Amino acid sequence: MLISNRILFLVATFILFSSCGKDEVNRVIDAELLPYIQSFIEEGEKREVSDLTSELVANLVDKITVIESDACGVGVAPQFSDKEFPQIEIEQSCWEGLNDKEKEFLVFHELGHAVLSRAHTDLTLPDGYRYKSMMCTGCPLIKSYGEETILRDYYLDELFNPAIAFPYADKEFKKIEVEEDFSNGLDGWELYYNGILIEDWETYPRVDISKVNNGSSSSLTISSVESDDAWLQLIKRFEIDNLSECSNLLAYADFRAAATEESHLEVGLSLTERNINGELERFYINRHRVDQGFFGETTYRDFQVVNYCIPQKTEKATISFSIFSSSFAKISIDNLRIEVHE
Repeated sequence: MLISNRILFLVATFILFSSCGKDEVNRVIDAELLPYIQSFIEEGEKREVSDLTSELVANLVDKITVIESDACGVGVAPQFSDKEFPQIEIEQSCWEGLNDKEKEFLVFHELGHAVLSRAHTDLTLPDGYRYKSMMCTGCPLIKSYGEETILRDYYLDELFNPAIAFPYADKEFKKIEVEEDFSNGLDGWELYYNGILIEDWETYPRVDISKVNNGSSSSLTISSVESDDAWLQLIKRFEIDNLSECSNLLAYADFRAAATEESHLEVGLSLTERNINGELERFYINRHRVDQGFFGETTYRDFQVVNYCIPQKTEKATISFSIFSSSFAKISIDNLRIEVHE
């Protein structure tokens, strides 16, 4: 029997009694959860998914008991448990600390388990950073999930149809937002050694920096000169403007690295937007780890890192190159550019 809209609107808490052998079973939906369950049903109906049964049990509880768990909420489907009915439980103390969108996200996630029989998945979007699905394992609430963002529609589409493709990966090139040929060396860049900002990097004894002219451009090489644990990070912040909603931001660079086998290299592209108070806040970092085969090469290689479907209110992008080494580490960079695709 389907949960009808009429029943859900007429009753905030309902109890159905059914016979199962000699036992009677109470099936309850908590009044505070009811609006989110109604929304879940409506979103499913938009996507032609309507096999949502009235046997659902949904409760706010002091402590989760339906299964052993220390999570904020749980959802169980009968075919994957010893329960006769789909059930969700959400811990009251956790619930009270969530805003409306976070509550919706949590209820939809647990209903994904209980009603749609979805398992956890930790696959990521094409950028390799954000989760592909709201059914991720113990994931933080996805910041991009919200009424004001286009990604909410995608996450709901994927919830009811896991086979759906991410629709925002392929966009047309619009403009080059940033070009950096290092002709002015480290002008505008910040250099960190083991997490400490180097104010006077030209005289700092543990780092060697050199600039090489390559015809029409210059490359920059940064090396640690001592054989201790080294974490070198080079970052620069760029202003971004006139974006369309859900633009893609792509950062390209030519670079090479040399380090020991214990080392690894990361290229990151983080974004900053204005929050409701008008203050800037960092909200998304995509770090891509470079494979070991990159180290020790004598020629430059192309590399790119991508942020997909970024909000229109993005105002800054920060590019970072980080190398972690237990001994010697060197990174050379040339021809950096950041493109906007819409």
